[in-house]
Amino acid sequence: MSEKAPQSPPPPPEPPLPGDCCGSGCPRCVLDVYDEQLAEWQRRWGSEAGDAD
Repeated sequence: MSEKAPQSPPPPPEPPLPGDCCGSGCPRCVLDVYDEQLAEWQRRWGSEAGDAD
């Protein structure tokens, strides 16, 4: 009988650094990717992580 311990949430994704965006309007800007990753993290883990941002 093996019981799994409750899984703790992973840390939220790291925001991009100010210089990571080149400002040229890339179709997949690092800021857009971060927003998507953060939204997914919040959907999966937000309530378990105390709704951390």
